[in-house]
Amino acid sequence: MKFRFLLLFILIPILVKAQGYSYYDHLTPGNDIYSISDRQFDYYSNIRTILFNGLSDRPEIRFIVMPSFTPKNVLDIQKDNKDGNFYLIYPICEKMIDSNKNNEEVKVKEYKTEIDSASVQLIKSLFLKAIKQTKYPENEIDGRDGINYHFFAWDYGLKTGMIWSPQTPKMRQLVEIGKTLINLAKSDSSKITFDKNFVETINKLNNQLELE
Repeated sequence: MKFRFLLLFILIPILVKAQGYSYYDHLTPGNDIYSISDRQFDYYSNIRTILFNGLSDRPEIRFIVMPSFTPKNVLDIQKDNKDGNFYLIYPICEKMIDSNKNNEEVKVKEYKTEIDSASVQLIKSLFLKAIKQTKYPENEIDGRDGINYHFFAWDYGLKTGMIWSPQTPKMRQLVEIGKTLINLAKSDSSKITFDKNFVETINKLNNQLELE
């Protein structure tokens, strides 16, 4: 299971369209471990070992933020099989992970708060819809500096798509929704329920994606 997840996790930033919008208006697939260098494999393996320690292999959704110059972080929604509740879990590295150095001293700060099941299903449906519309770009260049955003949702296995430094309204909104989830995870609330405005934002983007 962990090996299959690593295949999904290693996504190489590619991603700019030459005509119409400068950037693609949807998520794109990523490459797997068979198409990357040994150095990239070691680097992403380090990230997984450090940042994903203790996380489930079967999150309801996962949102990974991979900046070039600041620490990596990931947000999960997971179901606790003991109490049956859902939780927002947000680990973030306290400093950068270096592919060429020993990273044993890299610490991870983790936030955790409960979230109601209706909110989980709402955000999961949005992630799945966006992921199922992934497309390969017609014209590609390497995405270098910037931020890679990776979206996962569980649907008979982890489905995934990614976007590099999004520029189109829908993809920017999708990323902003992910960032809002992070802020909710970091809040002092004992249990999260999406407010009316956030629900409307999610539903609006869901409807826009429906038109694809």
